[in-house]
Amino acid sequence: MTDRPEEDRMFIVIVTFDARPERTEEFAAAVEENARLSVEREPGCLVFDVSRSTDVPGRFHLYEVYVDEDAFQLDHKGSEHYADFVTVSTPLVVPGSKQVISAVRTVSAQKGATLDA
Repeated sequence: MTDRPEEDRMFIVIVTFDARPERTEEFAAAVEENARLSVEREPGCLVFDVSRSTDVPGRFHLYEVYVDEDAFQLDHKGSEHYADFVTVSTPLVVPGSKQVISAVRTVSAQKGATLDA
């Protein structure tokens, strides 16, 4: 396992949203579109996974991987598709339910990959 220099570590964002029960499918469509456009249009967005909770109906978890924090803060949050997502999704989400965790990846254990990948 390699202790990677800070500047070589990828920036991770994990977000949880609870969609309003009557608006869950609308939220699903909006977040899936945002994920697709983020990966297509942002060179610094490497992964954008959208998952639905199996325990809490209407709960969505986003797992996003960027080459660095600037790719998230400047490129992603400054993009037109992100602004559109915020506008469209805000009324679809239970107020106060959004939770955000930001982290720097230090190691990744994946099948077929080395630990310092």
